[in-house]
Amino acid sequence: MTAVRSAWERPGLREAAAENERIVAAGEYTVPGGGRVEIGAAVARAAAGPALFGPEPVPGVPAGGEARTAVEVTGEDSLTAARRLARGGGPPPTAGRGSGGPGATA
Repeated sequence: MTAVRSAWERPGLREAAAENERIVAAGEYTVPGGGRVEIGAAVARAAAGPALFGPEPVPGVPAGGEARTAVEVTGEDSLTAARRLARGGGPPPTAGRGSGGPGATA
């Protein structure tokens, strides 16, 4: 029987969290090639408070044409659905009108 570990007991996660805290406190980090990435200003903006966007266009986002949105409700958890979609699997058969499945309508 395999013991279930909390996220903080998994190898390396505590160290990664501590490193993230050091980076945020320093406001910068160095990438493996030696370059420096400045994040201090972005962290300060994030800490200053959330932004509220109303129904008007969001600044900095280009206005586009129509976008099609599809919503599917499946009997699978998020990880299973993500794996299915990553494999290129389309949506499963719907349980819609006349299917007799959950949520079916006559």
